[in-house]
Amino acid sequence: MPPGTGRTALALTGKGSYTGPNPGGDGSRLTTAIKHQAKIIPRNVPLAEQVKTELLSLIRLGDLSEHAGRLPAETHLSRQFGVSRATIRAALSALEQAGVVTRLHGVGTFVNDLGLPASTIWGWFDKAPEFADLIRNSGHAPDCQLLGSETVEAGHLAAPLRVDPVDKILLTYKRFLSDEEPVIYSITSVPVELIAPDRREAAMMPQACAESVYRFLQIQCDSRVNHQTSEIQVTLADQSVAAHLACTVGQPLFNVVEVGYSPQQEPLFHAVNFFRGDLVRFRLIRRPVLSIADF
Repeated sequence: MPPGTGRTALALTGKGSYTGPNPGGDGSRLTTAIKHQAKIIPRNVPLAEQVKTELLSLIRLGDLSEHAGRLPAETHLSRQFGVSRATIRAALSALEQAGVVTRLHGVGTFVNDLGLPASTIWGWFDKAPEFADLIRNSGHAPDCQLLGSETVEAGHLAAPLRVDPVDKILLTYKRFLSDEEPVIYSITSVPVELIAPDRREAAMMPQACAESVYRFLQIQCDSRVNHQTSEIQVTLADQSVAAHLACTVGQPLFNVVEVGYSPQQEPLFHAVNFFRGDLVRFRLIRRPVLSIADF
């Protein structure tokens, strides 16, 4: 178990089979080149979603807006991205709904001042990219450090993972950095029974554990995450978590607890994630629900 990870913070027990940092990721900074940015977007993501992510990254870098924060015309963006105007329009509409831009008919599209420092990691809470991509799409250089891994009994995680308390789970501890500054501390649990028997030895190796949970499940378990449930709350960093995130004890953090499910609704992983409250922001579009009294 990584130094400083105690029962008070996570109620996890057991001795780690591997310790020590193992930095991963290419650490490359997002450039302003459209072609380079497009390469890091998974191909199964809808085209309008890809363009929206690329536009957001370029907006955050300040390399897209013209005078007074005005974006180029849709026809110009269509040629620059090599997509139809309808795709550009859909991407801009999504950014407008999220409050990133304002579109004025007959005038143009303007970037809103989100009031966020340049160092902020920013994303939509209803999307679940790999953490390295979340950082990269915000215009920063990501890095992933594997702090340790261990195989323990499921214990209190048996219920969300739908296994017996004595069944084994693989725990991995990771720290994600943005421009060399820690921003996310993550503890992920995967039932060992999901790992193909002939791959279990390799799956326990640092190189395999350093993969994102999505890639790990695809490679080692032949499983795909269809969706995940997330519970978010604000917590204060205790001594152990503060040490991993290089922040002060008592500093506010976003604590997101998630369970990922297969298309057949079977749980595939459980994760406890801590995000630096001063460096990470999430945005979510919420719509009002009419009361029964309104009918």
